[in-house]
Amino acid sequence: MSHFLNALQRLDTKVFILFNERIHNPVFDVVMPILTNLAHHWYFWVAVVIIWVSMIIFGGKRGRAFSTLIPFVMAVSDQTSSHLIKHLVNRPRPCWLINGHPLVPHERLLQGRLGSPSFPSSHSTNMMALATLLIILYPKKWWLWLLIPLIIGYTRVYVGVHFPGDVLGGYAVGFGSTCFVVWVSTLLGLKWSDPKTEKAAERKENLPADTETA
Repeated sequence: MSHFLNALQRLDTKVFILFNERIHNPVFDVVMPILTNLAHHWYFWVAVVIIWVSMIIFGGKRGRAFSTLIPFVMAVSDQTSSHLIKHLVNRPRPCWLINGHPLVPHERLLQGRLGSPSFPSSHSTNMMALATLLIILYPKKWWLWLLIPLIIGYTRVYVGVHFPGDVLGGYAVGFGSTCFVVWVSTLLGLKWSDPKTEKAAERKENLPADTETA
């Protein structure tokens, strides 16, 4: 088992070096730290609140379902990744210093050195949890929703704070967290109309009323 885990670690490190050290450019060096740290700025949370309220007011049944479920989804995904799995696994980050030397030599660290364990990436966990909920409620735009965790996951490797395996693990935890919350919500009786049901209802409303015949 230890040989298998060591092989995975070597592969993870090689992929990290590829995306962090070899595939980079001056534009991404500026953009990636901004994207990966959006949640640290007040204007991000103002936008989140505006979107959340708008979904309640203008989003219909699915919008209200989203606004109801998303706080629980985020709570489960973040607590599971940040306060449970991270401390159980306790994996070092690529940017950690081991005996005074970086775990990954020549690593490009584009933000401050973080102290919490590496696996899984909580950013990736939460963004995949968000994307999964959006895919469940708005499946036609599944490719757009998937871009959110893919981009944020990439930024975590690019800025040097996570291995690719941390990101993939985060995706799994985020997906599972949303599925769990949605499953519990259905047990509690929360329902929302799917796109097919809504369209059928609209067509029914637009049909001309039956006229009585003599």
